[in-house]
Amino acid sequence: MDAILGKYRPRLEGKTVAIMVGGLRPRHVVPAFQDLGMKMIGTGYEFAHNDDYKRTAPFIENGTIVYDDVTAYEFEEFIKALKPDLVASGVKEKYVFQKMGLPFRQMHSWDYSEPSDRSSTSYNARFFSGGRKKSLFLA
Repeated sequence: MDAILGKYRPRLEGKTVAIMVGGLRPRHVVPAFQDLGMKMIGTGYEFAHNDDYKRTAPFIENGTIVYDDVTAYEFEEFIKALKPDLVASGVKEKYVFQKMGLPFRQMHSWDYSEPSDRSSTSYNARFFSGGRKKSLFLA
């Protein structure tokens, strides 16, 4: 773990991230972004349960924008307003934000393990590894 943090934290420290998840809960992934020195500026759910927000609150800072069951349009508008350095969400949102030129980490399904030249995931490669083509989650 220390080797991974040592490799990526210097590049990610102070960068901002906004996430939108469904079944995967923000409280499960926010600490990982924080370990990398990133600041969570927005988080939300597509399928929140009654206690989800109460259980997520201890993991986010005061002032973090929390959105609930936003439409694709609303999420895009939140991202335009928040201007995060990284967006983390699902496959439905992936291409919208990559077309906006934003680095994106897919959180719902693992349709790729490493960026390739054939897709806009090269944004991720440059963002996470300083030009080398490696995914954040590959050591």
